[in-house]
Amino acid sequence: MDERLKFVAGLLDGEKMAVLCRRFGISRKTGYKILDRYNSCGAEGLTDRSRRLYRHANQLPVQIETLIVRSKQERPHWGAPKIRDWPGFEARAARGAAAASSFSRSECATRHPSD
Repeated sequence: MDERLKFVAGLLDGEKMAVLCRRFGISRKTGYKILDRYNSCGAEGLTDRSRRLYRHANQLPVQIETLIVRSKQERPHWGAPKIRDWPGFEARAARGAAAASSFSRSECATRHPSD
């Protein structure tokens, strides 16, 4: 953040973008990105941002995830193939979707105690 702040300070002092970018070893595109973040958010905009994805393409819907976790808690020795092939799983998935939505995600993520 200190380097970014020095970069913005140089721009505010009237130095040219290309010269500053060359001195700091960054591209002009990155220089303009830093300046835009400073203009929109102030000094807070210069902090490092998380690179974590906002959404995950292969993530299951919360209702199905809840159903799987509850099935695993009821039958701790069953693995994924057995739960998936369980005859009642598809029917329960369709029927339990509305009920499962009332559970919070944190409750679904808790692990069962080891046997």
